[in-house]
Amino acid sequence: MRFLPIALLCLLSGCISTADRLDHGYRIVHHPEDMRGASGQFEGVLDCRDLYYYQLRLGKDVRFYSVSPSGRFVLFDQDDADELKDKLMLFDQQTAKVREVADALEVPRSCRWRESAGTLDVCYLAEDDTKHIRLEQ
Repeated sequence: MRFLPIALLCLLSGCISTADRLDHGYRIVHHPEDMRGASGQFEGVLDCRDLYYYQLRLGKDVRFYSVSPSGRFVLFDQDDADELKDKLMLFDQQTAKVREVADALEVPRSCRWRESAGTLDVCYLAEDDTKHIRLEQ
């Protein structure tokens, strides 16, 4: 009973992360990141979303993700701070590896998974702007 006020305080202050469970063992974990003092930021606290496969963190501050129908693959965007651009990354459950598949010039609109053909079409806002990605190297 005496831990209830502490738990309530933590919850109200935002120090407890929340998670959205996805299919096939994937989940998105929301956590606040204090941006006060960071140059060029207009928000004080940023809601960050990290992508996990069970306990393995696949991506940090993910804006877009798409899980394949079988759950074997997940496509997500990842900020590359060194190169100041986003990249599209593909995780394969069978190999437990993440690989870069394309530069993310903008956030994708949708994905068309064709696992039996071994391909993925990533669609952007412009209808004719589609990236074709091979699922296996």
